[in-house]
Amino acid sequence: MTDVRTTDVGVEFLERLLERSERNPDRSRPASAVPVYDRLSTAQQMSRFHDLMVATERFGAVEVQWGKRDRSHLIERVRVRDPVLLARHLGRPTAPATAQRVRQELIPVAAAGEPWVATLLDEMTARWARSEAAYRLTADQADAARKFFTLLASISRQEARGLDARTFSQKAANDTKAFDRHASRLAAILGVQIGQPGAAADVVWAHIGLERFGHPVHLKAPSPSRAPKAVGSMVAPSRSPQFIRRCSRAIGPGAADSRPDNRELRELQSTGPRDRGRQPGRLHGRISGGGRHRASNQSFDGLARRRAVPSLGRRGCRRRAHFPVSRGKPTTRSATAPDDQRSG
Repeated sequence: MTDVRTTDVGVEFLERLLERSERNPDRSRPASAVPVYDRLSTAQQMSRFHDLMVATERFGAVEVQWGKRDRSHLIERVRVRDPVLLARHLGRPTAPATAQRVRQELIPVAAAGEPWVATLLDEMTARWARSEAAYRLTADQADAARKFFTLLASISRQEARGLDARTFSQKAANDTKAFDRHASRLAAILGVQIGQPGAAADVVWAHIGLERFGHPVHLKAPSPSRAPKAVGSMVAPSRSPQFIRRCSRAIGPGAADSRPDNRELRELQSTGPRDRGRQPGRLHGRISGGGRHRASNQSFDGLARRRAVPSLGRRGCRRRAHFPVSRGKPTTRSATAPDDQRSG
């Protein structure tokens, strides 16, 4: 039975060697690394790791250097002999081959724009060939790179002028969120193209003619329009109860948003100023208790229908009634003592 954890340690060790070789292909000495035996806690894991290194050496990809004397059973260092064979042994193509494949897919997209877009593709391909990320895009992210160059080519053709970000992204890449995902990359590259490296994003968007709108502002109070014929009308009214309550107090319920599905406004119009938010005929109280004795809303509603609490307090408002739960059986306790007890 193969130990997955040991296999991962050995494969990770070989992939790190391959990455070092691909990152600096013109190095004078071959890439090498020392095994970390602290990650091999058992003798079985160590044996499997050694078997993997010996098999890779037999394949001709690496060279294994064993220890001397009392450390002859340990591996001192592993050197890369042939990066191409090492990548084949790991079952994946080399970084230069992957970079060239992605470049062939992106050449038609980059060719649709200005010449500097194709030049940028060549620069990113050179970094991908060294197993490096270019503008936080790797060679494995071919789909994201395609949309990125699609947006760049479209911007170079001045197709973003007069459009907002979502509309432009939909027309260029058939994806409304593509521009937002690549906004920082686009701003960095376009800033260099316009001669202002490191410029703010708003400056770059203004230069290419892209319209940027702020987030919507939700009103909490009535806002009359400045138009002469629309005085008193609401400007994009909010649907929150707080806004509806202020509209009804300031200019009357008729000027507020009174669509048929506006349940909050109908409740405010049908109830008094102190009972707003309360449903007619329901007892508003609080249930305490937890665990398996916690009362449900259905039992509380049934209790409210069976036992009515009289209206107490000034201005006709009801005080909250507290219903403690004891051993699963709710009991009623009034907020204040009855009149006969207070008189005694």
